[in-house]
Amino acid sequence: MSLLRRCHQTQVALQFVELNTPVSIIALETGLSVPMLRRMYIEHTGQRPPRGVLPFSADWFLQWRPNIHASLFANLYVDLMRTKLTAPERLTAAYRHYLSELACFDDSETLLSMARAWTLLRFCRSQILQLTPCHRCQACYISAAYQPSNNFTCGICHTPSHAGYRHRSKQLHT
Repeated sequence: MSLLRRCHQTQVALQFVELNTPVSIIALETGLSVPMLRRMYIEHTGQRPPRGVLPFSADWFLQWRPNIHASLFANLYVDLMRTKLTAPERLTAAYRHYLSELACFDDSETLLSMARAWTLLRFCRSQILQLTPCHRCQACYISAAYQPSNNFTCGICHTPSHAGYRHRSKQLHT
């Protein structure tokens, strides 16, 4: 492996570390060894890398609130496909852009972790999930692949009755 390629992989790995990405994902995306990435994580952040099982269910992305966040991220990623960025660079750039979009709203919480964003892209590549245009607003949202899309309505155009419950309950308790 060339020295320049190794340096580039290390730079990309550091971008993933800054976004609190599990080591197993960084290893898959960069090709660097897990022990090296663990050391890099501790050296760069002073903390151990996040642990746990990676998300494995596509159903989470189809729920109302997560779907809006996942759709925002997926559209940002698709927009970056026209650039000369590599796939790992697109992933980190789209996730950073997702975070910056959420920062515009005072009360918005980050529902989509980097592990979930990576999983979403895997589900889309595997044709489990897809971006589907809403027949009302024409914006693209994550939906189950192979479902009829001619009458697809997004969660914003057809808001479920429980949509504002969390926000109202927070106001009642303060």
